[in-house]
Amino acid sequence: MARLGVVLSRFVLASLLSVVVLLVPNHAISQIDPGNGVPPLEATVHRDPRAVAVLNQCLNAAGGVQAISAIKDFTAIGTIAYNWGDQPARGSVTIKDRGLSEFRLDASLDDGVHSWMASDGKALEKRPDGASKQLPIQNALKPASVTFPLLQLVTDMADISTRISYVGLVHHKGQQVYDIRLQKIFPAHTDPLGLRSRVTKADLFIDPSTFLILSVQDMAYRRDNKPGESRHEMQFSGYQPINGILVPLAIKELIGKQETVSIQLSQITFNSGLTHADFTF
Repeated sequence: MARLGVVLSRFVLASLLSVVVLLVPNHAISQIDPGNGVPPLEATVHRDPRAVAVLNQCLNAAGGVQAISAIKDFTAIGTIAYNWGDQPARGSVTIKDRGLSEFRLDASLDDGVHSWMASDGKALEKRPDGASKQLPIQNALKPASVTFPLLQLVTDMADISTRISYVGLVHHKGQQVYDIRLQKIFPAHTDPLGLRSRVTKADLFIDPSTFLILSVQDMAYRRDNKPGESRHEMQFSGYQPINGILVPLAIKELIGKQETVSIQLSQITFNSGLTHADFTF
């Protein structure tokens, strides 16, 4: 479960992402000098025109910026499977998201309800026995991007501090895709070593014919805050139109090359009026 805080990450449809990685792992924070008076990391954040064009086509194909921006919250229900051991743990799942800062996943499994939540700049886990604990903040980054990456993409496109790079046409999972890299750049006096920016880096793999987001790839970090990271990927498929917006109903999470979580959504509701109270234990 090392990454589910990020999962449904981080996205998972997360988060994306927001808690948006404004903090770095605790072991890295101690290495950062305050850097008072240091000039900005970059005078101008580069945004490659080719990459921007691909992302605009992606948003248009999914329903358009205006329609996506109108989504204030969503609730999704379906089934979930965790590859925790020899036998996957399966059950029903409810996912709630409000903007880019509040996210909740409740999985009803054989031993009870397991819950993960990102809210108020914190990431929390609650077990079936009612016990809860706070998780490292990097495990709650971009929560919307893990289940519905378009919400985070709209924000990134409007944020001039987000670097947008065109990596090119690459082969990924057996097919040719666009690889577009996004990374938020912070001023040097707040991020002198570039560690905060490093955590926000993510690659979007986009189908060149449909312009649908097939996966988002970034890094997963240890829940115990010790050094170490692994390649993390959220894969999206089974797109269906919901209120004029194409939404992925099938979601998989991989850490390294191992599939850790799979979700199949059966229903999604936009703008049901979720409040802050829906994101508290």
